Amino acid sequence: RETVDESMELLRAILTSSVLPDDATEHTEQAKKFVYEAIQESSRSIVRKGVWKVNSHDGTEWIAIDPIRVKNELLKSTHSQYTPQRIKKMLLNLEGSKVSPSKGIANEPLRVVFIPSMYIEQIESLHAPNVAEEQKNKSDLK
Repeated sequence: RETVDESMELLRAILTSSVLPDDATEHTEQAKKFVYEAIQESSRSIVRKGVWKVNSHDGTEWIAIDPIRVKNELLKSTHSQYTPQRIKKMLLNLEGSKVSPSKGIANEPLRVVFIPSMYIEQIESLHAPNVAEEQKNKSDLK
């Protein structure tokens, strides 16, 4: 059975993947965003990648994750050995997560994993300092 640490690591891998938003006009490296940035700017901007943001009726924000799309779109090179079932099981290890119905790309009903949106802030606070450091290092090399 996977530990919460492994589950958190999987969520981090998903949310810090670099993606081109579905509506991107430029297809350059500069146009790419991290998943957590893309869904905060526009909740369904990367629904094709299997991750979007949902507001429930009581005002709670969730990250909806479709394990099949995420495996095929975001984790194909890093976690290719994981099955969608394993991804789903690992994500459900995270506190507060649940399986819930949502709407996919063509508004088709899907059963996806809902993760509390507070995980975005946790991952962003761990990730952003590293990114800032990397960008600083890149500019130092010029």
